[in-house]
This record gives sequence, C-alpha cells and structure tokens, in this order.
Amino acid sequence: MSDETLGAHIYSSLDSNIYVLKSSFLSGISRLGGAIYLEGNSTVGVFASNFNQNFARRRGGAIYADGFQSITVGQGTQFVSNMAVTEGLGDDIFVTNTDQLLNVSDTKFLNPGAVQSIRAELANVSLFKVTMKTGNSIKSRAKQNGGALNCLNCRGLYVSQSSFSGQQANLGGAFHLEESEDNKRLSDRRGKYRILGSTFNNCSAFAGGALYLDNPQFLTVGQGTTFSTNTAFNTSEKEYNRRAGSGGAIYYTCNSKSISCLVSVEGGTKYLGNYAAV
Repeated sequence: MSDETLGAHIYSSLDSNIYVLKSSFLSGISRLGGAIYLEGNSTVGVFASNFNQNFARRRGGAIYADGFQSITVGQGTQFVSNMAVTEGLGDDIFVTNTDQLLNVSDTKFLNPGAVQSIRAELANVSLFKVTMKTGNSIKSRAKQNGGALNCLNCRGLYVSQSSFSGQQANLGGAFHLEESEDNKRLSDRRGKYRILGSTFNNCSAFAGGALYLDNPQFLTVGQGTTFSTNTAFNTSEKEYNRRAGSGGAIYYTCNSKSISCLVSVEGGTKYLGNYAAV
C-alpha cells in the first residue's frame, strides 16, 4: 500500500455514517490516517476493535479526521503500536477542523514508541476509563508536546477515571493544553476543561512532567487525581531552557496581558514523589 494514500483501510468523506464492531485494522500504510481517514460531517462509531501497527507518514497513525459530526470509540477497543512516522502528530488519533465530540471510553493505548498519542485541534474531547501506556522506544524519535494528548484550542475536555503512564514529551509529559484568547467565549464557564479521578505516573518533560497548561480559560483538576513520580528535566536546548526543570507534575502559565485564566486544583488531589530539576 502506497504511503501517498488516504486511509489505508477506510476512506470516508461528506455525510457518512460508519459503525465498526469487533474488527481489526492491521498494518495499514498511508499518508494521513494509517487505518481510517475521515473528512466532512461523518458520524463514526468504533467498538470492540483493534488497531495494530498502522502507519501514517504524516498524521493520524490509526485515525485521521478533518471535520466530523461525532467520533465514538469504546467497548474494549485497543490501539497498539501505531505511528505517525515523520511528524509524530497523533500516533493513534489526529482530529482537526471541528468543535464536535471525540468520545473515547473503555479503551487501551499500548504504544511503546508513541511521541503523541492523540492530537486534537478545536475538538471537544472526552476520555473516560482510558488506559495509556508508553515505553522506552520513544528515545529513537523526536519528541512532541503532550505525549498522551495535545489539545490545541479544544472546545472542551473531560478526562475521568483514566490512567497515563510512561509518556515523554518536550512540554507536558502526558498532556499539553494550549488555548488562545480567540477560543475563549463569554458564555464559557468553569468545567470547560476537567481532569477528574485519574492518574499520571512516571511521565516526564522539560517542563510540566505530567501537565503543561498554556493559558486555559477554565480548568479543574480533582476528585482524587494522582500525580506520582513525574519529572521535569533540565536541558541546554535554547527553545526550552527558560522553563526547563520546572513543574515536576504541573506547569501553568497565563497570558500576562489578558489574565483570563483559571486553574482550580481541588481537594483530594495527590502528589507523590514528583521531581523538578530547578
């Protein structure tokens, strides 16, 4: 299969409805979307299925979506060793150009070489009972920001009862959340971004061993969320050396001109053995 194709196994455009059950997507090779490529206002459900060793040359090692009505993944679905080879943007899932819901639940991501498992631009993201594990193979690849999730101007984020371990990144070992002033609406309220009852273990980055929070309007962390043995490393790389070694668990920054940010870390949140080099 040529790596110039779009979606080695499934290509869908315009207003399609796709339902996938108990299926396996193996060894797909494509330019975008190693297994599945979506564009337009598609509605997609993937349940009890496996994505194993699919490769996209650029983005979306398993799934690439440019606009969609909804994407739901669950019921024991597994993503194993998928890769966005050259850009490393969404080794498992890449979504962009929509503010609709990417809903992932009861799903495992087992990817020893992932540098960024999920990349979401503009979308509303929900991760419920998600397990994500990354190993040491990342050392052979250029790191990204947000080893588990990079959320750029996401319309919303809900993470609950999920676990993230072993992710490595430049900024935000597990999560890199970045929000511009243009994404903030007067109608937005507390609860826009929530991380609840989840665990971040043994993640690392130059800043924000687990979380790197860049200008979020409203973010809540709580309900027993635990940060353990995460690390912010030092580095001589000029791009990062001002921030390097800061925030063993969380690094938070806000636009100094607007100051329209609120991060609330609520009771029951635990910090165990995190390390910041500075």
